[in-house]
Amino acid sequence: MSGEKIQSHDDENYIGDNQIKTGEVPYQREMSGEDLEDYIEDIAETVRIGVDQSIAILTPWFFKNMPKIYYQTTPRAEKVRHLSAVITGHVFETKQTAELWDRDRTKVTYIGPGGDSKILSDMGGKIAPLSLKMGSVYFSRDNLLFLSTFFTKGQKPLDVSNRHITLKIEAARKILYENYPEDHSDVDHYIENLDNDFVMYATVLRLRVTYNMMRHMVSHEGAHTFLDPLENSPKARLTLGIKDVEISEIYEQVLHLIHRYGFKISRNFLICMEKGYKSPIVVMHFEIQHKSGAKVEADCQSTISMVKALRTLGWVDTDEYAQFMQPPFEFSINATSFIRSLASWVHVQLGKENAYYYSEYKILKTLLDNPDLTKNLIELFRIRFDPYKEEKRLNNGFVKFRDAVKRDVREIIDPVEREILRCSINFITGILKTNYFLPTKTGLAFRLDPSVLNSKYYPTKPFGIFYITGRDYRFFQVRWKDIARGGLRVVMPKNVSDYSHSLSG
Repeated sequence: MSGEKIQSHDDENYIGDNQIKTGEVPYQREMSGEDLEDYIEDIAETVRIGVDQSIAILTPWFFKNMPKIYYQTTPRAEKVRHLSAVITGHVFETKQTAELWDRDRTKVTYIGPGGDSKILSDMGGKIAPLSLKMGSVYFSRDNLLFLSTFFTKGQKPLDVSNRHITLKIEAARKILYENYPEDHSDVDHYIENLDNDFVMYATVLRLRVTYNMMRHMVSHEGAHTFLDPLENSPKARLTLGIKDVEISEIYEQVLHLIHRYGFKISRNFLICMEKGYKSPIVVMHFEIQHKSGAKVEADCQSTISMVKALRTLGWVDTDEYAQFMQPPFEFSINATSFIRSLASWVHVQLGKENAYYYSEYKILKTLLDNPDLTKNLIELFRIRFDPYKEEKRLNNGFVKFRDAVKRDVREIIDPVEREILRCSINFITGILKTNYFLPTKTGLAFRLDPSVLNSKYYPTKPFGIFYITGRDYRFFQVRWKDIARGGLRVVMPKNVSDYSHSLSG
């Protein structure tokens, strides 16, 4: 502004806030005219030197270390933008993730340090509110950088006027016809319903891998995996298919599970296929390697555990209970599902006593606020049913441990929390059978002793109770005889009020 004098903020003349407060203000030199111009030029030159040095160091490193497929699938203009973000975004100095949106907010890129799995998980958390149709993640060969790009929903028809698109489509069609000679009509259906953005950023191999899983998922429910160890390499290709979910709903959990079982990701792409299919199908393809450097084998324990956990995603809810998979709990996805089932049972039983005191929120908060007791509930359940804990069941081990947990519960000051935890122990004690430890299942099932029911509300006890939980449902079968026949009542509340009314019935 005209007539205004500008104060220099160099080391000699800058006056800090503390100096102003204490009155210790040294002589300050005011600049104008040629002095100001010289000062600005000096600062600009310093910045230019710093940027030139970063360009000289980071440009060859970037093009040497990013994987070949990144160059095959990323347009030149985006490579320039990504490199600029690496140079100017202080990714390495401050260990922060840069977030780049395009103008119409349909595409976002995250660039950050790649050595910490938590940073990648945080990126998964950032995309959770977004409705995504596809994405990709690449790591530099030295694992110092990760670069991920995600596209928000909005199906784009194939641009048949684009030669690059048509050549890729025809190459994919030829390979798929050869691999699936009996499925030409299915191949055509798949290709006709592809999204233009997906084809633009995909390789022919990526289109083939996606079709392979899509072909399987069309006739299957839940979640499924294919694992292919690579020849002459410690790595493996892992493909996950899952129905009726959003990418952003499960992506963070998928990343967490892969890292939980000792693997790290070299690269990843994902796509949600909706057009032309009865249900949306998400396909995620990873190149993984073991953190120990050992070769990834399909029959090793860590791989078996990871695959089992990923397949479990097909039948569990995606909700606030997922935080039990994080510290301080770090439960498996099965244990988390058990806690979710336990909480639903407690809500149904105690809600009849006082729906406000024993709300779903209060039950969840009680379990979160008492991590040691919640862990002991899992251990109590395992002692009762885990086939590998036979020794702990000897000499009345279950009863002894249950009584110890009960003593801890009695020390809880809050009477509502105390009753929630008491009911949780009662639920575990009342379980007669469960499918929890079976390797393959589509829901978590329990047969319960009718004595677990409160006589105040259930004066007549049935012969047997079956309680089953799964994705978006809670299911009870009440038998009045050993062999029971009858219909099935399905309640699908339209809103929270309907749900509360149905629950109280």
